[in-house]
Amino acid sequence: RRRVRRLVGRRPPPACGRSRPLPSPRRGATKAVAKMLPRETVKIIAESVGIATLPDSIASALAPDCEYRVREIVQEALKFMKHSKRDTLTTEDVNSALRLRNVQLLYGFGAA
Repeated sequence: RRRVRRLVGRRPPPACGRSRPLPSPRRGATKAVAKMLPRETVKIIAESVGIATLPDSIASALAPDCEYRVREIVQEALKFMKHSKRDTLTTEDVNSALRLRNVQLLYGFGAA
């Protein structure tokens, strides 16, 4: 008998040169999420908007909410990218995600 390798459900090897496929996550395993926005970043953003002094406690309370909103926008932008059958996330994808969430568009690349 000839053995046939089953490739259904396996991820293709990444382009970075790694020869082995990544292990699939175990059922029930929790995914470790790194903290994305430190409170210093929230304070800097608050200063750029016009809030002169933001207490540490308020910055710490705002950080998870800001992180959640950023993740939400990025996930929507990735959906636009995948539906367009592209591998590269563009500024137009992010702008479309912002438009979908009724958020003011960013000034810069692709903003019209």
